[in-house]
This record gives sequence, structure tokens and C-alpha cells, in this order.
Amino acid sequence: MTRSIIIDTDPGIDDALAIMLAAASPEVNIIGMTAVAGNTGLEHTARNAAALADLLALACPVGAGAAKPMWRRDTEPATHVHGDDGLRGYRLPPSSREIEPAIELLRRLGTSVTGSDESSTSRRSNSIAGSISRDDGG
Repeated sequence: MTRSIIIDTDPGIDDALAIMLAAASPEVNIIGMTAVAGNTGLEHTARNAAALADLLALACPVGAGAAKPMWRRDTEPATHVHGDDGLRGYRLPPSSREIEPAIELLRRLGTSVTGSDESSTSRRSNSIAGSISRDDGG
């Protein structure tokens, strides 16, 4: 049985590998990917998510979510591990893919954490939390 998932991620080196593994799995259908700041800033993680989606020929939308943690404010990017760009200097071809707001992407896909589709978070779940906390029931 194939599971349709949305990946909420901060794609640095580790998450790039996890996304590649998910994309290669016959048991997974990636229907969306949302990026948040974490290993590096959102401007890099969103660009990395779009470039990975292109590299892997994923036919899913990509969204940009939270630029900072929702509650904890004492965290810092792991640029000492992942580099300033999140991929330790490895350059993926730039994507021309549209990057939409993550909360709207999640709403548009019509998924929820309790629905038949699933979300997979590599670490943070700010985009998913944001879509739930801003849900107006419509």
C-alpha cells in the first residue's frame, strides 16, 4: 500500500538524504514538501527543498513555512555542521519551481494530521502546527 505524505523539513544534509530515501521508496508518494528554518535560514531551506524536488523529479508543491521556532527562542542554526546554505556547499541546480506559503499549501492539499493522508516531519513541525492553529474550520 502506498502512503501519501507531506514532508515538513529543514533540508540540510541529513534531511536531503531522508527526502531522497522517501522519494525512492515504492511505499511512499510525496504529495507536498514544506520547509522551515532550522539547520540554516528559511531562504536556504526553502530553496533546498525546491531544488531537491526538481532533482528527484517530484511532482509535488513546495512551501516555505516558519522562519523561526514557534516557541523556543534559544536555538541557533547548525551552520557549523550544514554550512551556511544547509548542504555544506554542495550546489544543486537552482529551481524555477514556485514556493508557496506552507500553511496555504497544507490547507490546499486538504490534509490534516488525523486525516487519511499523513505528514512526516524530519524534525520541526511548525508548518503543520501553524496550519492547525490557524484553522478556521473552513
